[in-house]
Amino acid sequence: MRFKNKLLTFSVLSSLLLQTSLYAGHLFPNMPDDVENEIISRTKIIDSRSASLVSRSWKQKFNEEAVWKEYAERIPGHREIEYTQQTELKDLQGAARSKRLIQLLMEPGFKIIAMNRGIDATAVSGDGETTIGWTKKNDTDQDETFVYSMRSGFRVLPSPDNDISFYPSDCNNDGEVIIAWGLTLAGLCKSHIYLEENRLMPFKKLNNKEGYNITSMSADLKTCVGTFQDTADSEDKAFTYTEEQNLFFIGTLNGGINISATGVSANGKVVVGEAADGAANNESRGFIYTQEDGLISVGTLNGGNSSSANAVSANGKVVIGEAADGAANNETRGFIYTQEDGLISLGILNKIGKNSAFIYSEKDGYMPLKNLNDIYMSSAKAVSANGDVVVGISSDNSSKRGSSAFIYYLKKKGKMLSLEDVLQTMLQGANLINANDVSADGTIVVGSGKTDQNISFAWRAYIPRYDIFENEGFKLLKN
Repeated sequence: MRFKNKLLTFSVLSSLLLQTSLYAGHLFPNMPDDVENEIISRTKIIDSRSASLVSRSWKQKFNEEAVWKEYAERIPGHREIEYTQQTELKDLQGAARSKRLIQLLMEPGFKIIAMNRGIDATAVSGDGETTIGWTKKNDTDQDETFVYSMRSGFRVLPSPDNDISFYPSDCNNDGEVIIAWGLTLAGLCKSHIYLEENRLMPFKKLNNKEGYNITSMSADLKTCVGTFQDTADSEDKAFTYTEEQNLFFIGTLNGGINISATGVSANGKVVVGEAADGAANNESRGFIYTQEDGLISVGTLNGGNSSSANAVSANGKVVIGEAADGAANNETRGFIYTQEDGLISLGILNKIGKNSAFIYSEKDGYMPLKNLNDIYMSSAKAVSANGDVVVGISSDNSSKRGSSAFIYYLKKKGKMLSLEDVLQTMLQGANLINANDVSADGTIVVGSGKTDQNISFAWRAYIPRYDIFENEGFKLLKN
């Protein structure tokens, strides 16, 4: 049998083998190496054992170190696990090491970064190694920016202005460039850029400039976006800043009075945010802006009265945010928007559960509360680089706090998952209220929470790519 340009996938080949009693070696005695390698590369990990039983040569092939290394590298998060599980992996070599690594990639991980009377992890670097957030300054009402990494630990960054609280909004892929914003005593925003002094960056000109709130920057660090508070007409204006154009104002949506930019794609060409729509009585609308198409509204959910885009995937194809759902009395729902499918609601987590929201005091302990007026909400806060993984916050009556951090897998087309359910016994009284950001590969999630004793904490979690494991034949989730 000759193999020409079209290569057989393993699913076709294995089907053929199952219908005959002959070994592959007898069927294909002169199989070219490139065809054999193609078959192996298309084999699901879970099918590798069955494939190794086909023939002696295949058994040898499917136990080679290179094959299992390639399998391990298919699964996002392997760099994280190789670092955190060094002790577990140090005595293993070859294929055995990669097989154990894949097993470890299936297990979630959780860490409380720090506790304080006020603290939140707001963003994570693209590579997942650096977490940034804000924390209360000792014995004051001011807040300051912190940075955390497993290698360097927890540290607070010096404030550029001791009279102002600063809140980090974004960092670059390796966590070396951080943007934080503060509010002056006059009520004007200004952004501070933490970076090496000699590092070149076009938008350094906006550093500490009053009225400019930088909210996001492109992966190549050539573009930033944000909002300018124009004191001349008391309106907010969305801007982009690039080396070519310098400061550029996006304009308005059908003559609306305010517009703000919240996210930008990796190449700086797709900008998203929220704008007052002049054609809809200045109701808020999430928008997408490109130089080619201008401002485009993402619309609303089932005729709801507002929407807002919070972020865009690095490839610019998936926009996420929140919108009032006209089919749910205008309650807020997280959404995913793509050009192909339009606006899709993510729904909410459990409306009815064994627990309810509560208030805590030393005197009375836990006092259950119902959702205010039985109103339920969700909001999508961040999205992975390719748009496959979305995280955020949702009402959840199975959580003691009445809300939970969630994760959603776009290609699974299922329901959002509560991260409290995913992490379960690891939490030990920790309640995950909100997920604020996710790494580029969709495995590292950061956010805020409260303990059963009402102490705030910032957290970081490794969440296995359940969607990819499912594609490889492993069903790790119960539902």
